[in-house]
Amino acid sequence: MVVARPVRAAVAVLSNRTTERLVVATAVDDAAPQPLVLAPGDSRPVFGLKSLVIGWSDGVEIHETKLTPGCAYFFGALAPGQPLTLQQIGLNERPGPPLLIADNDLLLDATPTLRVKVLVDDDERRRREVWEPELRARIAAASEVLYAHCGLRLELVAFGAWDSDDAEFNFTRSLDEFEREVAPGPADVAIGFSSQYMAQRGRVHLGGTRKTLHSHILIKERTRGVLESERLELLVHELGHLLGASHSPEPNSVMRPVLTGGLQRTAGASVQFDPVNTLAMSLLTDEMRLRRVRTMSEMTSLTRRRLKEIYAALDPTLPDDPAAGMYQQLVGSAAGTAIIADARKIMAHVVHVAELKDKAPLETLHASSAGAPGDAAQQSPERSDLLLEWYVRQAAAAAARVNQETAPQAFLLAVGAALDDTGQLARLPMVSNIERRLEGAAERQRRLAALGTPTMRGRADLAKHFFVSAHLVPILGSQKARAAGLLKEMADSHGGSGFSFVDMTANRAGIVFAHAVLNGQLPLDRIAREFTVDAVLPTLEDLQEDMQAPEFAENFGGLTDARLQGELSKIELRVGALPCYRVDSPTRASNP
Repeated sequence: MVVARPVRAAVAVLSNRTTERLVVATAVDDAAPQPLVLAPGDSRPVFGLKSLVIGWSDGVEIHETKLTPGCAYFFGALAPGQPLTLQQIGLNERPGPPLLIADNDLLLDATPTLRVKVLVDDDERRRREVWEPELRARIAAASEVLYAHCGLRLELVAFGAWDSDDAEFNFTRSLDEFEREVAPGPADVAIGFSSQYMAQRGRVHLGGTRKTLHSHILIKERTRGVLESERLELLVHELGHLLGASHSPEPNSVMRPVLTGGLQRTAGASVQFDPVNTLAMSLLTDEMRLRRVRTMSEMTSLTRRRLKEIYAALDPTLPDDPAAGMYQQLVGSAAGTAIIADARKIMAHVVHVAELKDKAPLETLHASSAGAPGDAAQQSPERSDLLLEWYVRQAAAAAARVNQETAPQAFLLAVGAALDDTGQLARLPMVSNIERRLEGAAERQRRLAALGTPTMRGRADLAKHFFVSAHLVPILGSQKARAAGLLKEMADSHGGSGFSFVDMTANRAGIVFAHAVLNGQLPLDRIAREFTVDAVLPTLEDLQEDMQAPEFAENFGGLTDARLQGELSKIELRVGALPCYRVDSPTRASNP
């Protein structure tokens, strides 16, 4: 068996904030040093896998500096006449590389490419033999700018046209229309150049897209007195947004919020990204280069974390501009999407093994996690507990095949949703949206048909209490998960199954289990090998249940009553005393 080794993919950015041309020697990994030319104002990425080392001169001495992955640097002088220095730009960074992947995922020969489809609307007055060469040249020029700043190239694969609504002059609604009427295929992104908008004064939208790696960009093309270099700058600005660049306070950056000021009308002007946005785009394109990601949710959590730190550093520099805050929200949403996708994979595996549960005899279950617990139609309490244990072990084993940084969260989401056969989670307002994303109606029917009756101590309700509570912890946190379980029991005391301290024990035990999984106290590989009901659920003796409201009120008062709190504290002590949770336990290393 070939074991994938972790590889630390490295990218850092160098920027020239002097008025002179600089040449830097870059030594990437084990390769021989190569010259990197930095014109004044240039920002350039340096990509590698193991190490990034540069050699440079301050005018007097030669220096060798090892760059930290995920960081941006600039060359400048501390004062006029002082030697050249290399300084790191502060971006809320934490120690460690932004990207950690397995070497069998690497595509080292890949140059990330964004396939582009260009369209004009029916208000374009020029003949095709005029506008097509112009747009081809603009796309080619934009490709060179992007390649210099983040190593990505544009590939023009198609031209087309669409009929825009001549009565619509709201840019956001025009973008909606463009997205509805134009499919991006066979490209990754459709870029529409609309000529129905006349020139407007003031701060207006000249172009826009929705989010990182979105499928559409719309740009206003019909504007008098605009140079082709300014049209190029607008195109590159929107492509920057598509590749994760936010607005920048730097006046010479193509990502400044308002593209005015005649920057492209000065001698020797070029289209340049600032170093911070160069870094943000390069982090994304490095994942495209090495792993062919096409959505932000496919990126590793470490890269998403670094991007969030970069946007958080940009946010206060433009307090009246919402772009950096919006990108922080997009990164957070993408992280949730990635965890949901992994949880779905784990759930699918549980359903698959549930459909195989009748294929092997009971005695194979604890001999191997690949065993099956036998005929579910004639389950004894022991067999039902073994069925539960088998599902949990299989889910933990499946979690080894998803993103390891977020595998614990995905595992808890998957097991809780998989064992909820009553639809309880889908009825909770705080989590119902997540449950809809975890499973569709047809998937739910298949799961329920295959699941059987997994139990804890012979009771199916305890299995649900335990794992639904564990499911809530990564979503709501432990305090709200505790409150949800207690409120459910209080509601049951009013004409339902009654208040049960046995159920409360399963609730609290599930919450403690979830914390142990999330903090690494119970590693998933150990759960896959050794999980048992007895290891995570304490004794249930002498605990009252089936209490309707009058009996509960007489014996335990209300939510703040010391008698109730004392009983709940007794439960917490029982759960905490389990060997797998005791820090000083000699069995902690081998008992799940």
